[in-house]
Amino acid sequence: MERAGLAKKDYTIKDIRAKAMTDASKAGYDLDELQVAGAHAEGSTTQGYIKQREVPVSLSDCCCRRLDIGCHPRTCL
Repeated sequence: MERAGLAKKDYTIKDIRAKAMTDASKAGYDLDELQVAGAHAEGSTTQGYIKQREVPVSLSDCCCRRLDIGCHPRTCL
């Protein structure tokens, strides 16, 4: 994390891993595929990484606004 310049941030490698698993789940990967990718023995471990809540996106920082295209609240999640 230090080499990446992330040493003083308030998140860990596990947070980044959870984000990747959540994104993959939203992209349509099923639990079995994510379990293999995460090298988890139990599906329940994988499920613990997948976040079920939607995180609100500030429209002022929305990538659609920066690109000056139409935006939907879920576009940048």
